[in-house]
Amino acid sequence: MNEPLPFTPIRVYSEDSINVIVGTLGEVLRVIDGEIHYPIVRPFPTSITSGVIINGHWIATWVDHELQIAKMASLCLTDEWNDGPKRSILRKESQYSNSVEPTNCKWSQTLNSEPMALSRSENDFLFGILGRGIYKMNSESEEIWRIPIPNKPGYNSTKGPEKIISIFENNNEIHIFFENNWIAVVKAEDGSLIRSLKLNLSEKIQAVFEGNNEYFISLKTGNIAILENIYSEPQHYSTPGPVLAAKRDDKSWIWTGWRHDGKLANNIVKCANRTDIGVAFIGDRVLSNDGQISKYQIS
Repeated sequence: MNEPLPFTPIRVYSEDSINVIVGTLGEVLRVIDGEIHYPIVRPFPTSITSGVIINGHWIATWVDHELQIAKMASLCLTDEWNDGPKRSILRKESQYSNSVEPTNCKWSQTLNSEPMALSRSENDFLFGILGRGIYKMNSESEEIWRIPIPNKPGYNSTKGPEKIISIFENNNEIHIFFENNWIAVVKAEDGSLIRSLKLNLSEKIQAVFEGNNEYFISLKTGNIAILENIYSEPQHYSTPGPVLAAKRDDKSWIWTGWRHDGKLANNIVKCANRTDIGVAFIGDRVLSNDGQISKYQIS
């Protein structure tokens, strides 16, 4: 990929050698084994809020806040992908939204509220629905279990539903990270609540990344925190700006974000300036918001 992408990317969903690049307007481009699978398509005319790769399929969620439409669908990664319906069709059919689905999907569902934190659980997947609950389903869209959203102690419903940032399965537990710095721990088998934990953080959580059973927490206005496990005290580190993507190798965390790349090894942070905004990793390179793929800036 020597030429910049002709759209503004916001994230990449990766699994082994498969990368699904998503743009701000719902554009999608597949890169599989280093080969670009054109064309660039919009399977559904709304923004894409989350996605996960399971068993050769990409499961994703689409949300249109204005039209109050939320969809989840599964697309086979090796099938032909095409553009979906125009937004004018969606607007016209919004009251019958079940009849309009992402093009080329294996299955789709209309959701009754905004989906959150779609994540993989071996060959199944987990997600939350704002104000409704948390669900575990298999790749064929069959429900395994559902639970109400665990509320923090002293939760006040008049303040509105709590936003879920990320969900991870770890050692037969499900760890649910909320924007307000709480973690709910539930059993992977049936979703029953084990405990709730409050993180000692100075800001709200922006994003959470997992690697080698550790958690990397990006905070809203910049800076990061590391959890060696969910019961440990967060280790805080300063960064030049917000972090948008991070991953773990054997010895360190590396990340990219607002005009910088970073690395944490042996409790020491190293940062290098970028002229752009890094939004994701593709292999060992960085995809930036201008559609360019460039070298990670720290050796």
